[in-house]
Amino acid sequence: MVTITIDHNLKDSAYEQVAGQIRRRIATGTLKPDKVMPSVRQLARYLGVNLNTVVRAYRVLKAEAFLVTKDRTDVSVAAPADRYEHWMLGLFYFYRDDPSLMIETRFDVGYTFN
Repeated sequence: MVTITIDHNLKDSAYEQVAGQIRRRIATGTLKPDKVMPSVRQLARYLGVNLNTVVRAYRVLKAEAFLVTKDRTDVSVAAPADRYEHWMLGLFYFYRDDPSLMIETRFDVGYTFN
């Protein structure tokens, strides 16, 4: 089970928090290749954020080759070969993120992957 949360007390925007947490889960192997992600609408509804927040996070992760679109609608985790050139970029973001994101604190909203 993977939980994505938004902490409105952080300086990072909501889309950066979503993208950073998904990026970390992929880099650490918590989210496996070919794992189908929630739809943009579903994730936005559960997080209580604007649809464009999730669209932007997914767009960034697709550009970095962490996510891929299949069948025009399904978004899934890219296979390692698909993101090979972007792997170091992913590790950079993994370590660059605010350390408070790694600590269990009070979060306003969240979403759990099944």
